[in-house]
Amino acid sequence: MFRNSMVLLLLFTLGCSGEVKDDGDGTDDDVSRPPPSGDSLNRNPERQLICEAPSALEPGPPVLARLTNEEYLNTLRDLVAPLELKELPELPRQNATGGFANNWEGQVVTDRLVEQVERGADAVARTVHAGLAQLSLSKCPPSGEAEEKACVESFLDAFGERAYRRPLHEAEREAALAFFDKSRTDHGFDLGFQMLVQGLVQAPQFVYRVEFGEPTNDPDVFKLSGHEVAARLSYLLWDTMPDADLFEAARKGKLDTAAGVAAQVERMLADPRGRATARDFSNQFMDLEHLATKLSPSKKNAQMFPNYNEATATALLEGLEAFAEDALMGENGGLRKLLTSQKAWVNEASAPVYGLTGLRGLDLVEVDLPDQQRRGLLTQAGLLAGLSHETVQASVLRGVFVMEKILCQKPPPVPEGLTFDPPTLDPSKPKTNRQILVEDHEAQGGACQSCHSFIDGIGFAFENYNAIGAWQDEEAGLPIDPTGELMGTSDVDGKYTDGALPMIDALATSGQVAQCFVEHWHRYAMTRSAVESDGCDIARLTDKVVEGDDSLGGLLRGLVSSPSFRYRRQGL
Repeated sequence: MFRNSMVLLLLFTLGCSGEVKDDGDGTDDDVSRPPPSGDSLNRNPERQLICEAPSALEPGPPVLARLTNEEYLNTLRDLVAPLELKELPELPRQNATGGFANNWEGQVVTDRLVEQVERGADAVARTVHAGLAQLSLSKCPPSGEAEEKACVESFLDAFGERAYRRPLHEAEREAALAFFDKSRTDHGFDLGFQMLVQGLVQAPQFVYRVEFGEPTNDPDVFKLSGHEVAARLSYLLWDTMPDADLFEAARKGKLDTAAGVAAQVERMLADPRGRATARDFSNQFMDLEHLATKLSPSKKNAQMFPNYNEATATALLEGLEAFAEDALMGENGGLRKLLTSQKAWVNEASAPVYGLTGLRGLDLVEVDLPDQQRRGLLTQAGLLAGLSHETVQASVLRGVFVMEKILCQKPPPVPEGLTFDPPTLDPSKPKTNRQILVEDHEAQGGACQSCHSFIDGIGFAFENYNAIGAWQDEEAGLPIDPTGELMGTSDVDGKYTDGALPMIDALATSGQVAQCFVEHWHRYAMTRSAVESDGCDIARLTDKVVEGDDSLGGLLRGLVSSPSFRYRRQGL
């Protein structure tokens, strides 16, 4: 509707500095920071942690995270409540750095994104203007020209705080009012008001999570304000802007201590919206968007899997999403449940993949899986089918997934100049997928073998699951060899002759796996990659998981209480 976006952005960037207060001596006495235990810095041979000053306040670097697509759309909806936003922009696909789209280091601004943010702002402006009478604001809508300024001031104080997730600084408020005055003179109240709203919703303070913090006696350390902490909490736990209770807690200083922040976590996780964090994290962690592509019937051989169709693919994908959400946020949710749960969510379309009969309807229902065949996330049919080819399982993809996502091991690099030629198969001499891969990797020489010795040893443990994730005892008329091997870990190296389940049981008790789980959540919660100064926090959080408190709630409380969540260092 309006093409003066740059002017609006520049206008509402004015006055961003605001006033900050001294926070005393820069310490945070309400946070206990005991030294990590024993060898907790050495749980991952490839990612040794550093913790030279465990009692020191060592926050991470500042971030300037843009709202992710989901956060942005949720915020637009909640911002106009109780009005209904009927039009939503179509945002471009996001980059993922370290597995997560909220990592600010990989976020880029494209012409398409700018265009759609402008479209979203226009939709909000028209919605708010049309529903102004429903917002219960003083002098709004104005009955005449004499009430217009009072209406705009009332609106700006209420809507502006929610849009910026904090009260407007005086300079910002004055700039916004001056902009409205000019727009009102040039275009009249209705259009001028809509331009004001559009400016607020395109401003960096809305599109980005701008954090200034408040100075401490350490010139390099800033403590985030209550409103900044409230925004961090709401986007971590709910994928949207703070609610009225969070705004109130910020105003009253209840988010100035670790205990106050932890209290809000309890309330927010108990809210139905609390499952958003598990859903968003797991979807990005598993790269559900990519898995959806690999699960498509067009990616599976119709002759080999004649009953595999769109309904099956949808059920496997939605069942995988439901499993991960429950494993993290359901009863006793946490790392061990994620890795060892015997549950699955299936319907009549996906039940045959699990060897189940008697289910009717397309609604997903919770079922118990055979103890001899399934264990946790790594044997969910949706994940296994997504990590497969058209006709056979992708042992390499499955091995890489476990290395990167479960162990935080970096797969060996592909040797330079290596080319891959599919092996020539002789129909008169049937072979299993494992035999074909072993022969092929041996034929490609030592460089290829050294790389695949790590990857294949893991992937081969999952040979009992075919290209759609169904159980198989034989392949090409030959018995399956599901012997797997873990190498290069701190505590679970060895051969697993009985396949995936013993390997999964070992992974579920591994300190390296626990640290990897913590690192993923730390990166997701902080919206950045880990830095050296994060070593103490990661080690301490992992200690709790290893000692038995592997609940997601416990991990989240630890994350939000840490200095890295509530403080930042100087500069970008």
